[in-house]
Amino acid sequence: KFQYSLFDTLLEPVFVLNADAKVVYCNEPAALICELSVRKISRGMQFADLLKFSGAIDGLDRLTSISDPTPYKELSFESPSGQKGKVQVTLQPIASENEAPCWVIFVRDVTLEERLQQKYRGELEQKEDVILDLQKARTELERYSKNLEHMVAERTQQISYMNRQMKALLDSLSQGFFIFDNKGVCLEVSSKACETTLEQAPPGKMIWDVLKLQEKQVDGFKKWMTTLFSEMLPFEDLAPLGPATYPHSKNQNISLDYFPLRGDQNQVEGVVVVATDVTSLLEARKQAETEKQHAKLIIHMIKSKNEMGRFIRESQSLMKELREAMSTAHTEWDLENVFRTLHTLKGGAGIFSIHKMAESCHFAETRLTEYKETRDAMKADLLKSQCQAVELQFQVFLKETSEVLGASVLS
Repeated sequence: KFQYSLFDTLLEPVFVLNADAKVVYCNEPAALICELSVRKISRGMQFADLLKFSGAIDGLDRLTSISDPTPYKELSFESPSGQKGKVQVTLQPIASENEAPCWVIFVRDVTLEERLQQKYRGELEQKEDVILDLQKARTELERYSKNLEHMVAERTQQISYMNRQMKALLDSLSQGFFIFDNKGVCLEVSSKACETTLEQAPPGKMIWDVLKLQEKQVDGFKKWMTTLFSEMLPFEDLAPLGPATYPHSKNQNISLDYFPLRGDQNQVEGVVVVATDVTSLLEARKQAETEKQHAKLIIHMIKSKNEMGRFIRESQSLMKELREAMSTAHTEWDLENVFRTLHTLKGGAGIFSIHKMAESCHFAETRLTEYKETRDAMKADLLKSQCQAVELQFQVFLKETSEVLGASVLS
């Protein structure tokens, strides 16, 4: 029997349909995008009634004839509350013996990606306009070569003004912006934000030095760069194969995007690199996931108070054993018993979605492995400190959930 629970861990919406195009399963992200509960959707709602799409999903009207995955199709959609977005949708059958045939619909939300692309595209168009203005200025200088001295003075003033405008425009951007040529040399055009996003000014430097590539990565990067400029494949297909992030020394999350700078014959003359600090975006996503997990924990506690009570009592007993074990000299520790205790605590915390406690147990297991290798006092102190951190996370959990669980469960 096919286990639909495999889809529960996915962050993208997933629907499973029967031959009548009714939903027999959906995961939590699917319920969120439809603004309905998993239970209500999975009771046999027609998939066509959940969301309004801008076009037909290939194969949905002839499910029984679909034997292979359909290509991803990009569609706009509207939720029951009127929220709009864009997704990529594919449909494929699920093979399972002795069961009625089913089909799974994978939905990839590309709304945020499209908005970011539009934003970057608009900024690049502004920069290209500045470059075109410079090219027009050069043409006018050649046209008035007879009055060279006068025209040079006049046009130099105009070009200087435009250069200042371009520099002001680039420096106003929050993203790091620079260009490198087919030899890997970074050109003079760059934004001031490079000094923070890339921790340096790129002009005149080699691109692999700017991106802090390791020595073993440079050869592969040069081959990618050669392919990029020769356009053996479309630029849009090759660009994602380049380095996607910059290793910032202060642990900032810097994403890298690549765009072609084309000449009169439409050939690639340079590659524009846009470095964006997405730290706040990733932190917001992480915070949203943490809040979601906390909500799941509360629901789990409400539904399973008896099981939660047993877990708490068992954990309190295990914590006491761990505390007593750590109070003796480290040379007398029963390491196998310590490992079993930590592993049991981690398993229980994982079952009830107490992620911080489970993570702390995992770190303690790592410290235990390190101690087994040397058995020195310093590693013993690190292990003892991490075991105390496990108990601290357990106490924090009890404090945060005491109102939900009630005194009877905690006693």
